[in-house]
Formats: sequence, structure tokens, C-alpha cells
Amino acid sequence: MAPYTFDSPLSPAVFEILMALSSGARHQYGITKQVERDSNGVVHIGSGAFHSVLTRLLKAGLVEEGDKRIDLSLNTMPRTYYQLTTRGRQVLSAELARYQALVALGYRRSLLSHPSIHPTERPMQIEHVAIWTHDLERLRAFYEAYFGARASAKYHNSRKQFASYFLSFATGARLELMQMAGVSTSRDDTLAQFTGYIILALATGSIEAVDALTARLCTDGYSVLDGPRWTGDGYYESVVQDPDGNRVEITV
Repeated sequence: MAPYTFDSPLSPAVFEILMALSSGARHQYGITKQVERDSNGVVHIGSGAFHSVLTRLLKAGLVEEGDKRIDLSLNTMPRTYYQLTTRGRQVLSAELARYQALVALGYRRSLLSHPSIHPTERPMQIEHVAIWTHDLERLRAFYEAYFGARASAKYHNSRKQFASYFLSFATGARLELMQMAGVSTSRDDTLAQFTGYIILALATGSIEAVDALTARLCTDGYSVLDGPRWTGDGYYESVVQDPDGNRVEITV
């Protein structure tokens, strides 16, 4: 029998499975949950369809079996994990390039409106979040060193004794760090859960990056409160504390 080949364009199921594996090895349940998250709940791949597509991907050399291990969040028998091969990444990259070219064509033919052209039609988004601190420079250095943040020029208002930085991340998300005389230290127990804003989640892009960054922070003396682990709803994450005791979730 001739080996399976995958010519562009890829079917939606093939594309979504390859995308789900692009951030790290996953078992079947983890793949299907990642597909649902990546597609905002639009794409659901049933068990029968999943096995059919997976068999073809394995035979074509785009995906390979990894190790078997227990997913502690599911408390089940060991599950087989699957991962992209080098060829699988090449095929996925080529397909993404095709989509990129089609989107560019859509802009050129006025079929798509660039967000910067019609700002009033932009979807609502969180512009930034902010943290009060008593040690502005220490907190800035932490997010720069471990999460690749880039700090703006320092703003200082001598009359109010206020200073701040805006930290920018590669995706455009921003975190404001603020310090001002007279701001009280939080009375919340940093190890307890409570209502209100509780966590800042930062995505690293892969399971391996979650593991590596968590281990690095642990080695450097920062508290790891949980994980790394798979959650019951299919997320791979750990939770650490920054120098001020704020919870930071490190996820894929």
C-alpha cells in the first residue's frame, strides 16, 4: 500500500490535530480538548474520526508515538502521548503560510478590514492589568528575566510620589507595575484562595517551556504552589509566586 500523503489544503481535522500538537506532546483526550480551545469550541472531533485521522498521520510520518504515562489530573491508566515529527511541523508551517497568503489577499481585495482601519469595530479586549508593589525595580526585573517582558521608560510623578512601568509582552499584552507612598500592604494570605482578582496567567507556547521555566524559578528560590500538571479541563500549567507573592500561572 502506498504511504499516506497530505497535500495542501489540509482537512480541518488534520489541521486542528497538528495545531494541537504544535505546543507539545498530548494524549488523545488532551488533543481533543486542545482542538476545542484552539477553535473556541467550534470544532469537536469524535473518537472514531480522531482514530481514523491519527492513523493516517502516523502512517504519513507527520505524528509519532511518544511515551506512555499516567495523567494525574485524570487518575487513569497510562495513556499514549503523541507528538509532531519534523516533517509534521514542516507540513503545518506550509499550511499556515498558505492561510497567511489568503488573508493577505483578502486585505488587498477589501474582503477583510484591518483592525487599525476601523477602530470603533474592534472587539473588546483587556488592554492591561496593574499591580501595586513596594519594590518597583525588583518586580520589573522579575518579569523581564523570566517572562521576556520589555519595560517602558519609567514614569514618575513627584507630586504624588507615584512611579510606574508598563511591561509589554510579545503578543501585545501589557502589565503595569505601580508604586506610590501610602499604599497599604495587602492583608490577604498569599497562600490562600479568596474572591477577586487572584492570578496572572502567562503562556509560554509549549509543555516543555512550562516545565523548564517552572524548574528554573524553583531553582532560583521562588515558590511553586502547584504543578506542572494537566488540569481536569485539559490545560497544562504550574502556579508560582512572584517576589511580592502574587500568583503567576505558567501555561502553554
